[in-house]
Amino acid sequence: MARTAAPRIALATYDPGAEAGADRDLPVLVGALRAAGAEAEAVHWDDPDVDWSAHDLVVIRSTWDYSWRAAEFTAWVEKCGRATRLANPADVIRWNTDKRYLGDLARAGVPVVPTSYLAPGDPVELPDAHEYVVKPTSGAGARFAARYRAGA
Repeated sequence: MARTAAPRIALATYDPGAEAGADRDLPVLVGALRAAGAEAEAVHWDDPDVDWSAHDLVVIRSTWDYSWRAAEFTAWVEKCGRATRLANPADVIRWNTDKRYLGDLARAGVPVVPTSYLAPGDPVELPDAHEYVVKPTSGAGARFAARYRAGA
């Protein structure tokens, strides 16, 4: 019986530089995939030297800087999706990069945290009976998010 090659899996991440926000679970996941027989590696999504077609599967794992570079990230998603298989299709990832997708889910009957979406300049009515969070529609890692108490 012919032996098939081990699947080549790339776990897309970002380069945190000196930040403390690195994905600490990523090496554990890479090790588990290797132990299961895959050729797995963590790869920076924006590394221009990566040949995405050399992988059988790309899993978007911790691309936490995408929101700072949303257009560049979604262009990479499209390019990567044409080169190989993404664990989630490019159109789903593109849809998911903006938190307004939660409104789509709510309209479809999926329970979500009650959310209001505002554009710059829209009038704001803040809750006066409970805590609330203000955050951008595109973001990760609580960047530019803040929690407020009623009356704050």
